[in-house]
Amino acid sequence: MAWSEDEARAFLEAVRRRPGMFIGDTRDGSGLANLVWEVVANALDQFLAGACTRIDVTLTAEGAIRVSDDGSGIPVHLVDGVPFAQRVLTEHHATPTADGHRPHEHLTPHGMGLAVVNALSEWLVLETCRAGRWHTQRHARGQPLGGLALLDTAPQDAARGTRMSFLPDAVIFSDGRLDGDAIARRLRELAWLHPPLKLTLTDHRTQHFHAPGGLEEVFLQREGVSLSAPLLRVDGVAGMVHVQVLAQWTDGLRGAQVDSYANVDRTTADGEHVDGFFQAIVDVLRERYPQACRGRPARLLRQRMSPGLQAVVRVRLKDPAYGAPTRSRLASPEARQAVRELVRPALHAFIASHAECQGLIERRLG
Repeated sequence: MAWSEDEARAFLEAVRRRPGMFIGDTRDGSGLANLVWEVVANALDQFLAGACTRIDVTLTAEGAIRVSDDGSGIPVHLVDGVPFAQRVLTEHHATPTADGHRPHEHLTPHGMGLAVVNALSEWLVLETCRAGRWHTQRHARGQPLGGLALLDTAPQDAARGTRMSFLPDAVIFSDGRLDGDAIARRLRELAWLHPPLKLTLTDHRTQHFHAPGGLEEVFLQREGVSLSAPLLRVDGVAGMVHVQVLAQWTDGLRGAQVDSYANVDRTTADGEHVDGFFQAIVDVLRERYPQACRGRPARLLRQRMSPGLQAVVRVRLKDPAYGAPTRSRLASPEARQAVRELVRPALHAFIASHAECQGLIERRLG
């Protein structure tokens, strides 16, 4: 059911009165960046649904932002007399997405949706194509300026999809400067995590991000990774959790370098999935080398196998739980079990087929 005018007004006032609750800090640039990621997340859903191949982000010299994709467009059908596209820009929804679709990825800790972006923008213009027909609607500080209208011609350089342009409200954001380098780093990371998606960022230059080989392509380019050394690969599903692991032991590191992800979030404080990875290593050591491991705690065995370890651990799961508001630590126990279950047999086979890995383990347990 569409909101009443009073409900829509109350929501708009709440967002503009306390924007930090919805989008993050409005003074240090992080909340401003979250506006971008809310709109990019809408385009990313199109890719996850198989309807989109590219996402383009443009930062203008005037401070406006444009995000466009070549997906299937935002629906324009009427819901209780209001176009669906207008509803998603003016009404907050209690579910993860306005229409309940999956798959869906949140790119911000708040995940509050497009209506919050609209409410915190001086102006916002939506252009969306459905069934070959382009529609547009303009908003000002969250309020529609007229209804959804048909465009006589398609926007320049756009054959299909959605284009959303907006100017963050200077009344809300005391620092209106976006960190283009930070936006580029995140887009590059999204390309790694979502092959074969193509992304571009245009500000004073144009940068392209595309990693058709996914995480493995990026992992093999990482400093310290050897192209000649054996590489452990795990890619499978256990329960409802999709697990990807890449790991290699080399002589270039004194400690371990393990990057981890839960869905699209980099979990800088690790969590259950990384614990499951190391538990699998300890399991295999104890099963293959029972005499050498007898009486040694898991912590010590983990320490023995950490030097020279380069790894990436990624899980995808439906409703991840986090141990911190920043999503830096994954707290979903099913991720631990899934990683442990899939890595253990893969590591057994890896050790059995690589004599150099057997020798390294024997020396460290020696």
